[in-house]
Amino acid sequence: SVNEPSNMSYVKETVDRLLHGYDIRLRPDFGGAPVDVGMRIDIAGIDMVSEVNMV
Repeated sequence: SVNEPSNMSYVKETVDRLLHGYDIRLRPDFGGAPVDVGMRIDIAGIDMVSEVNMV
């Protein structure tokens, strides 16, 4: 099992090796061409609209 102590050190070493040099602040292929990102938003519902609360 992955959760056994003998395997946990192997899993940690593997993940550490895969993420070596990874910087969470930079997007993949930083410095390369821009990347198009698409998004889809589904609105589940709209509640009461009040002009008083619109700031």
